[in-house]
Amino acid sequence: MPQTILLSAYACEPNKGSEPGVGWAWVCELAKLGHELHVLTRANNKTAIEGARDSIPNTKNVHFIYYDLPTPFLKAKKIPFGVQMYYGLWQLGIYRVAKRLIKNIDIDYVQHITFVGVRQPSYLIFLNKPFFFGPVAGGESVPFRLRKHYSWSQWFADLVRDFLNLFIKLDPRMWLIFSRSTHVFVTSEQTKNLIPKRFHKKVSIQLAIALSQSELPDSKLKKFNVDKGVKFLFIGRFLEWKGMGLGLRAFSEYSHKFPNATLTMVGTGKAKKLWEQIAIDLEIEEKLTWIDWVSKEQIDDFYMAHDVLLFPSLHDSGGMVVLEAMSHGLPIICLDIGGPGQILGSGEVGNVSVINKSEADLVKDLEVAMAYYSNITVLNDASKRVQKHAKTHTWTKLVKKIGEQNKPSDYSPK
Repeated sequence: MPQTILLSAYACEPNKGSEPGVGWAWVCELAKLGHELHVLTRANNKTAIEGARDSIPNTKNVHFIYYDLPTPFLKAKKIPFGVQMYYGLWQLGIYRVAKRLIKNIDIDYVQHITFVGVRQPSYLIFLNKPFFFGPVAGGESVPFRLRKHYSWSQWFADLVRDFLNLFIKLDPRMWLIFSRSTHVFVTSEQTKNLIPKRFHKKVSIQLAIALSQSELPDSKLKKFNVDKGVKFLFIGRFLEWKGMGLGLRAFSEYSHKFPNATLTMVGTGKAKKLWEQIAIDLEIEEKLTWIDWVSKEQIDDFYMAHDVLLFPSLHDSGGMVVLEAMSHGLPIICLDIGGPGQILGSGEVGNVSVINKSEADLVKDLEVAMAYYSNITVLNDASKRVQKHAKTHTWTKLVKKIGEQNKPSDYSPK
């Protein structure tokens, strides 16, 4: 039954990936279901949103409320941690806007969509309306034994992340969120474990990302030709925690047995020089191709031209590249931490467990997964499975599934 919903979507823009794409997808899918939406988002998003408004289903039922803080606060976003500070103050500001709004509009429930982060509260819980938090993410943490080859800067960054995650259990603002929320959606078991156990009865694990119908290619089966060697692919930001320090070492071991294999690295980032040096030290640089960021259409071409996605990220909460690769029929090799492992599921050989594993263990396990996918029969079977599985991860299905759990009738003001 159509409802009137207030959405908090700080990031919300059409034709964008990451957080803005998540916000936009929720708006479009909820509108498609016939709900009346009042969407709180940044004024900075207005031009893009209004330019694409006609693409929203039932657009007359969708109302955007644009809000930004004064200019001095906008300028402060450029300082270290400025975005986080601005976002926290923005959440305070939209509470005042929303409080005025609900005086004239009968809202059935409120849902926080973006940022997709578990570390910052939404003060819309104080509207005394049924409130749904998430899906939110960010609870993944790299085991210390897997930080052996980190640079000092990455060590420090992950320690800060660990501290902020630990603080969630002590932060009275977050306790209020968990206490007053009708339901909390998190993207992984690791994020759920950050929430005090007394609130776990209202916590569900749901991904925060999905594919649109337009992102699902036709059902033609992918054709592999591995006679000249398996073509592995990595797509993502070149950051140490993306795990390609492990991935390159595993590929090196694998290439001793399968010398015709290749690895294409698509992306940019500050770890590029580090990874290039690792490749030189391992004497595999001639087997690697480095490609800067390319357009969405070109990325589709890369999926079609390669055989297996290697994505050993150490704390990705999402992993959109995993869904995209699966939709194109590429088997996945990843670690069972966070989003990628959640997407792939425990039944695939390529979902490598990190439990009680050292870096050397993971390098070996990644190499074993690579060898497993070097068989054409195995590749074909895995390709069919992952492509079929990708079709279960659409925005339509995700929004409907979460909507079925959003029961405002369960709400009782604290």
